[in-house]
Amino acid sequence: MAQGLKIKATKKDCRLIIKIKIPKDSEISDNYLSIVSRNFVRGFFKPQSVKKNTIEYYGIVGISLYEYLKNPISKRDFYFVLAQIIILI
Repeated sequence: MAQGLKIKATKKDCRLIIKIKIPKDSEISDNYLSIVSRNFVRGFFKPQSVKKNTIEYYGIVGISLYEYLKNPISKRDFYFVLAQIIILI
């Protein structure tokens, strides 16, 4: 983790909110934010709110892949997970 970053994750109404605060001597690149916002991949968090030295990401609350695969799942769900992994790669 980069030095000086403060990351806080909270759950609210089935949503996960991640706030990342960077040191005052660093800056948030507008170019980075526009690239991340435009190239949204399902399953990743998208920056929704940008304040001075703070970015907020919003997404749905999920479970880990380990927890998901711990119980039996259908073929369709298994192939859906594989398709998501391939899209990410």
